[in-house]
Amino acid sequence: MTPANYYNQYRQMEVSTSSDPKKLVLMLYDGCLKFLTIAEKAMEKKEIEKKAIHIGKALEIISELNSCLDRRLDDEIVPFLEAMYTHMMHKLLEANLTNDPKIVQHVYRLVENLRKNWLETAMSEEKTAGSEKPKMPVMEEVAPQPRPATGTYGMMASNGNTARKTPLSFVI
Repeated sequence: MTPANYYNQYRQMEVSTSSDPKKLVLMLYDGCLKFLTIAEKAMEKKEIEKKAIHIGKALEIISELNSCLDRRLDDEIVPFLEAMYTHMMHKLLEANLTNDPKIVQHVYRLVENLRKNWLETAMSEEKTAGSEKPKMPVMEEVAPQPRPATGTYGMMASNGNTARKTPLSFVI
């Protein structure tokens, strides 16, 4: 057995025996980043089948993260994450159709920021049990020449009014 096979076997065992959902979310983010990197490299090498397989794996992870959101919570982060995951899934489908590595890079940065914010909030929460509720993370989208932009995100109610507005801050 090769070292890569041992590592893969170890990772599968780690996932199947982990009872910490916070660690599992972190592992999902890591896996998604790995698959996006492979898909981008496959695009550059014109390896269409490999690209499609790894974009599909990243889509499955993002879909799983989206389906695991607890929509019963009265928390502003839930609709934000739902919209973010939906956006990423749409962009990955577009990237798969157009073979545009810039779209994959865009999704990679979003997942990377979500992972970073997960580490700062959820994972550090374990270490400081009993502390106050973490604030909504600020998402950063980094571009070659960053410029700040702010806005509000809101879910549309059935009557057309915005039900909840969440301030967002992006660097675009």
